[in-house]
Order: sequence, then structure tokens, then C-alpha cells
Amino acid sequence: MSGLFTASFLRQIGWDVDVFERSPVELVGRGAGITGHPELLQALEASGAGTRDLGVEVDKRITIDRDGRIIGEKPLRQILTSWDRLQRLLRETIDPAHYHLGHTFDHIEQDGSEVRVYFAEGGIERADLLVGADGVRSAVRGQVAPQVQPIYAGYYIWRGAPKEADLTAQTLRSIFPYFTFFLPERQ
Repeated sequence: MSGLFTASFLRQIGWDVDVFERSPVELVGRGAGITGHPELLQALEASGAGTRDLGVEVDKRITIDRDGRIIGEKPLRQILTSWDRLQRLLRETIDPAHYHLGHTFDHIEQDGSEVRVYFAEGGIERADLLVGADGVRSAVRGQVAPQVQPIYAGYYIWRGAPKEADLTAQTLRSIFPYFTFFLPERQ
């Protein structure tokens, strides 16, 4: 996602940008649970991706107890979206001729004012700039800053995204229009 954002922003200011994706297939059907905070909406607009059909708009957040009773609420208008929807919007900002699947980063070499990027599949690309946006276990970061390692932030979150058709009519009426939270004991 950060690679697509970066490519879109660079393209907006006139750079020629190519994206090399490790996956051999388009990244679709992944993840839910992204909240459309104002900064995300601004970034999508500035990148050229826009916010059309971004997700489900909710007016407030609610917290429910084990019996489904509302025990807290906060008016907060937001758009709830998914990783997949964001990826599709950003992907549309990159010309298909400049989006390359199946390229696994191997290593980089500095060559004067350029970099040479070598891929495990045998390809080599020259560029003025390399943006390593290859995830939490980044191979690019592993080469250029091996001392930087991801660390556990000290928390986790469980997210649920049930199919609407699987919910009872009563459950659908009671939680669907809201961003709903449930906090088990000691959480």
C-alpha cells in the first residue's frame, strides 16, 4: 500500500514511476477494517486515487457487552473501508505498463547518481530512486538498514467482518449502521 501511495504521489509531481510487485498475481481480496480518518481521505485525494465508493459511512461508534447491549457510544462520522478497496483505487493511478508483477527484490547497487536494482528472477532495473515498500520484513530495509528490525508494539486487535447474509435481522439492525466494538473481560 505504501508503495502505491508513493508511486501515485511521485507521478502527481511529474516523475516517471514503475512499480515492481513481488507477487506474481494482482493483490486482491485482502483484509478489512481500515478506518477512513481525515488524513487518509486527504492522502487519497492528493494522490489522484480519490475517494469514490470508498466504503460504508457510519455516524457513530458503539461498544456492546456480551449480551449485545450498547454500553458506550461516541458520535463520529467516518468511512469504513478495506485494504482491497484502497489498493484498487491506488492501483488505478498506475498505468498497467508501469506496474510489474512477479519481481522479487534481490539486491541494490549504487551506480553514480543511479541505483541498479537486481531481481531474483534475473532482471535488472536502473533508476534515480528506489523506494523499498516491501512490507514488515522488507528485503530492501534488510540490505540498506539491517540494524532496523520490527518490534512488537505491545498490543493486538481482533477484527471481525461477517457476511451480512449470515447475520440475523435483529443483529443487522442493531450493529450494521455503526462502527461496533466489543471488549472482552480484561481487554
